[in-house]
Amino acid sequence: MVIGHQIKFQAAGANLKSGSMRWGVEEIKLVGYEYGFPSQILLVNRWRVYGESFQWPTYTVKDGICVVSGLVRGGAWDQVATLPPDCRPQGRLTFNSVNTGTSESNAKSLQLDVLPSGRVLWVAGERYDWISLTGIVLTTATFAARKPLQLIERWLAYEDGYSPPTCAVGVGVAVLEGLITTGRQHFESGWQKVAHLPPDCIPDQDYFFL
Repeated sequence: MVIGHQIKFQAAGANLKSGSMRWGVEEIKLVGYEYGFPSQILLVNRWRVYGESFQWPTYTVKDGICVVSGLVRGGAWDQVATLPPDCRPQGRLTFNSVNTGTSESNAKSLQLDVLPSGRVLWVAGERYDWISLTGIVLTTATFAARKPLQLIERWLAYEDGYSPPTCAVGVGVAVLEGLITTGRQHFESGWQKVAHLPPDCIPDQDYFFL
């Protein structure tokens, strides 16, 4: 995983591109998707609910898509939580999350991995007092409507236990999953094409994701 890079979904040409992220952190949300009633997540290793006015750590599942949200604080830097059986991926997935030091302007990226066993692991990145779980969106192991992404420009599936690059289309929402690599140590400057999206996974406008 490359922390601090940005993904652009293009409607025109259905290209998926990567490029350097200069600054800023954007929370990704599913627009127009009915989440359903949330259930609480099991926290481990002394991680606890952040409290105050922030979202409790919860998950919702609908049509084979699981959405995790919430803010946790103050635990050991290894396993953070365990997701229930109905919210577990088919293969290992990696997510870019965020925490911060003394102010919101000091936001830092970190890597969270979700395993088929349901374990949510801190893998790399800054170690501050809290972690945001919001942005973890995955298709469950029983989800059948996955389509492989057509990788281009020397991009390859990462393998080593990680989920292959796919697009899963549910009711009104598309979920991209998987980890890919170029086999090169450094990115070239500017936007780089990564993959072509399947026809039913193409957005109606351009989107940017961290």
